[in-house]
Amino acid sequence: YDRSFLEACLAYRKNGGMLYDIETLTDARNMIRRLAAASQPGEGYEPFYTYWLIDNGEYIGSANLRLELTPQQRRYGGNIAYEIRPEKRLRGYGTIILSKMLEVAQDKGLSSVILTCEADNVSAVNTIENCIPTTIPFTKKKQ
Repeated sequence: YDRSFLEACLAYRKNGGMLYDIETLTDARNMIRRLAAASQPGEGYEPFYTYWLIDNGEYIGSANLRLELTPQQRRYGGNIAYEIRPEKRLRGYGTIILSKMLEVAQDKGLSSVILTCEADNVSAVNTIENCIPTTIPFTKKKQ
């Protein structure tokens, strides 16, 4: 899926954002290797796991799961970060990837997770609310 990943990264740049600073297929392959290596413990950082959402052979988005959080991640990042490539947003993919990541977090032994987003990001707020089971207390707080 390296070509599709590269296309997504370039689409982010075209929309004024940046997923990863890559421009070539070689850059994409190197980033994929670095993401895979990040799941291994290393000096100076906590490992995280990256999962991709693929639909019909196309890279749709990715999610990162952090099992341990720094104080800054506790306030601004949370355990799960996800993204959907710009041209695939508002099609339910965010709900799919976040729901799957909540399952993965539970499988990896987390009994709770912190999810954060900007208060004015209505799409992200709705995605989080759609993924929270009704049996789990959900606290919204502005920071």
